[in-house]
Amino acid sequence: MKQFKGRCSSLGTLIQITSLTDTQLENIAKLEIREKLEGKAGLTEKMKRDLADLRYKKANPELIDGAKTILREHYSYKIGLDRGKIFNESIQKGIMMEDESIELTDRVIFGEVGLVKNTEFKSNKFIEGTCDIQYEEWVIDTKTALDSKTFHEKVLTPPTIKQIWQLKGYGILYNKSKALLSHTLVNTPTWSHLKASFSGKPFEQIEYECTYEHIPEIERVIGYEIPLESTDEIAIEKGITMCRDYLVWYDSLIKEKIGNVNLT
Repeated sequence: MKQFKGRCSSLGTLIQITSLTDTQLENIAKLEIREKLEGKAGLTEKMKRDLADLRYKKANPELIDGAKTILREHYSYKIGLDRGKIFNESIQKGIMMEDESIELTDRVIFGEVGLVKNTEFKSNKFIEGTCDIQYEEWVIDTKTALDSKTFHEKVLTPPTIKQIWQLKGYGILYNKSKALLSHTLVNTPTWSHLKASFSGKPFEQIEYECTYEHIPEIERVIGYEIPLESTDEIAIEKGITMCRDYLVWYDSLIKEKIGNVNLT
């Protein structure tokens, strides 16, 4: 199987690894102090087991379950070439209204400098993807809210880990020093038009379920600058390397069982 590369859109999940909680780290410290002062005899059998378990988890971090799910799906899709599409109203609006979101971001945040949709796919040793916009030192990703309620929730909600790492990945791929996440509120097509667009069916003119021109444009965009740090590439390399190791293990597990009669 071709060497795995993480899509920037999934990077925030793929490179997350399990780590001990503050409480678990505190328990390790307490048990190790007791062990040091009183020796192993000062620990109950349960304490010994707990300390050994915590030490192992600290020394051997794992991918989170969400990352393993993405990797298992990737494995099956690559083998079967049968990745299906699932209709999602919010995602489909983002696809249909992407140009409008870019234009709104251009006018409100950048003062109408002529931002355009980027189509240049980028890839390096560990990651790949296509950002929405690249402009001078900026890499920009637009998120189109489904409705006003969703948009206003985004105004008060910091960017997610997934969104942050998506921009960090784009920053690395396109060699930019600044990254911007832009949430926009633009007109919402009717459900039937969203569905038709998803299915690739032609229609002459978009009809809208909701329109937002009565709201000033400045009140329909919010931008978040995402910090790009020198340690980002190290974190990505570590996470994607763990992903590759997991895929090798998963491949061997699958091939061990298929074509044979296995015990239940």
